[in-house]
Amino acid sequence: MKKDKPKETSSGIESSLSIIKKKYGDGLFSSGQDLIDRPKEIISVSPRIDLLTNGGITSSSWISVIGPAKWGKTSLILRMAERAQKHGYLIVYANIENRLKEMNLVGTSGLDYKNEDKFLILQSTKEILLDGEKYLDIMEHLLKSREKIFLIGDSFSSLAHPKQMTEGVGTHTRGGMGVLASQFINNVSPVVNSHGHIIANILQQYSNTGGFGKLKNTGGGSKVIYQSDTTLEAVKKVELKDGDKIFGQCVTWDIDCSSLGATPGTKVDSYIKYGTGVYAEMELVDMASEVDIIEKSGAWLNYGDLKIQGKANFSKLLEDDKKLYDEIYKKVMSTYQDLRNS
Repeated sequence: MKKDKPKETSSGIESSLSIIKKKYGDGLFSSGQDLIDRPKEIISVSPRIDLLTNGGITSSSWISVIGPAKWGKTSLILRMAERAQKHGYLIVYANIENRLKEMNLVGTSGLDYKNEDKFLILQSTKEILLDGEKYLDIMEHLLKSREKIFLIGDSFSSLAHPKQMTEGVGTHTRGGMGVLASQFINNVSPVVNSHGHIIANILQQYSNTGGFGKLKNTGGGSKVIYQSDTTLEAVKKVELKDGDKIFGQCVTWDIDCSSLGATPGTKVDSYIKYGTGVYAEMELVDMASEVDIIEKSGAWLNYGDLKIQGKANFSKLLEDDKKLYDEIYKKVMSTYQDLRNS
């Protein structure tokens, strides 16, 4: 006669947990509610991006910003970094492509790039040429050394395999950097979660000249994209003009996913002002006008007792008056949330 298997008892589980705790320590197991209740910092990016990502970006997360060259990827990432600094994050910029320029740093309003306790650039020097493996090793050590690092990888798609660096152009490597990047992600994922880090990857998009499949390919490997909690892909770009003068660009981002649960495929227009970076103030003026928090009367914009001529002038006022910006931002977000829930 076939015997029934003994049922697992709560005392059996408790005994197993006790053995595991003795061997590995406390804190490895938690309930689902503990995961939900675990505090996470939500970091605002810009009004339009905040609205359509359900709040912005979060601590303990991975971000991928994808797009062609000169479409505002670095501007958006540095805006995120500037906002993260306000939450106590150390910014580490892995300048793998060696394309980070003075204009990128100076042109990001509010970014503290002068102090090494706030902003570090990791890159090759004349004496030390870093291959992809060395970059990943250094980044792994940094992430394990402290909490709250905002690590920018610019770009994972440009990491060079050690064999390629040694043997030169034409060298073939089985799996290339994909295997090493995958190992890096596996090694640091638990640390990103436990230490509250944010990993932001800039991924280049280029035309597929093979004639088959997608019109555009994204470098960096599928593992990097798969790991992302928030993915924004630049799909359209138009010039911003004040009269005949071009002062920036409007980039349409396709939000593929968000760590705060945005609907996949949502599109958002974000403004970039040359010399300033992401132009959150102009985004806010547009959004406030759309729901009549700022009232339009011809070329004039009215808010309370304020009467300002032109969107550009009202945006400049918000640049100079952060208290007014915050006041209008709160009203705008509350109004849009009410509309969404109605």
